[in-house]
Amino acid sequence: MPRFKSFDILRVVSVLLVLLVHVSAQWTEKAVPGSAESTFALACNILAFTGVALFVMLSGALALSPLKEDKGVLYILKHRTLKYFLIYFIWKALYFAAGLISAGRAGDPLAWKEDVILALFKKPGEYHLWFLPMLGIIFLLVPIIKKGCEKKENCLLFISVFFIFGIFLPNLFLFDFPFKYLLMDLAGLFDLSVFTGYAGYFVLGHYIFSFWNEEKRSGKDQILILIAAAILFAFSVLAAATQSFKDGAPCYAFSTPMSTQVFFIAAAVFAFFSRPLKAEIPVILPKSSFIVYLIHPFVLEFILSSGLVKTDMSAFAGIPLMLVLLALISFALAILYNIIIGSKRF
Repeated sequence: MPRFKSFDILRVVSVLLVLLVHVSAQWTEKAVPGSAESTFALACNILAFTGVALFVMLSGALALSPLKEDKGVLYILKHRTLKYFLIYFIWKALYFAAGLISAGRAGDPLAWKEDVILALFKKPGEYHLWFLPMLGIIFLLVPIIKKGCEKKENCLLFISVFFIFGIFLPNLFLFDFPFKYLLMDLAGLFDLSVFTGYAGYFVLGHYIFSFWNEEKRSGKDQILILIAAAILFAFSVLAAATQSFKDGAPCYAFSTPMSTQVFFIAAAVFAFFSRPLKAEIPVILPKSSFIVYLIHPFVLEFILSSGLVKTDMSAFAGIPLMLVLLALISFALAILYNIIIGSKRF
């Protein structure tokens, strides 16, 4: 499949949003709930989860595209599923080992056995690594669903069920309304989990990339989606801020890729980048984005422990400053890695 340069930009945008998830989290817990700073930090956190959805959509657009050569089940198993699981266990071990060393227990053999070796099989690992096995499992679906996804109607069916039962209803149930619990009981009667996971975003990315441009959608369609996304985003921030003020603690109910505002924001952004753009960026940046994803918690910990950016400063200044610093250091290390060692594009 020929390289689609617009996706290079999207890949970098997505990883920056993922960094923003963990940067904004440094202030959501410290700002006074309901204050302007708390609301700003929550808004950044809620928006940032769009990056996760965009990454999955990007993978789906590339894997399910009719332009993508079908290399068979064994290729997918080896170069996608097993590869992601191998990277997951390697980096999980690295983070466990780093935690052990930083705790001053490097000389304790029992600690290495319990907190590194056995922990590989018993604990989930660093907070961001969940994405790797999730994506590896989704790729197992490619040989099964790719043929069916050649038809627009099939994609729309999957996306519709995904949105209604995986996003809309769970978000609706966050609020009180007449007959809420009756509707919850009714929805709970049916097991639609096969439709309600990240595979929905996987198919959504393919649908937008493979069918949106063919239908010659006008710019008005994207504007309408973006308006809906903006309204839902503003509503979710307001609801989260209000609930945070009531509870005296940050509300993370909308800080998830499985939220209505993320669905619409991701759809609008992806539709924009699913068409050729004149703008380009150096290919080393998108090539380095996966390494940035893997190493950024190390870099974030360094920034926090060294005091380069202190979380007692205003969120309005601290979040942008820490995000820029985290991105610069992470990309510098990732680019250095690619230059010295070299890596294939993920």
